[in-house]
Amino acid sequence: MNTLTRKFQSAITMPDLNHFVTVTTAAKSLKFHPETVRRLVRDGILTGQKWGKEWLVLKSSVEEYIKKTGDNKHNSRRK
Repeated sequence: MNTLTRKFQSAITMPDLNHFVTVTTAAKSLKFHPETVRRLVRDGILTGQKWGKEWLVLKSSVEEYIKKTGDNKHNSRRK
């Protein structure tokens, strides 16, 4: 294994998956469409991280968002 390969492998660190959920799981919890969850992550409203082609959303940010805005899908304060 050459030096470049070792540097590349050490630079990629897998997030601790116990603290993250998939966009689909977050969307079900929030009662949103998955694309809305991706937008909320991109806009910085939810905390997440892109891993490969998939977004992973921090569980605590989903829980905090529900506490802040409520669980009602039709609440006008939910963005």
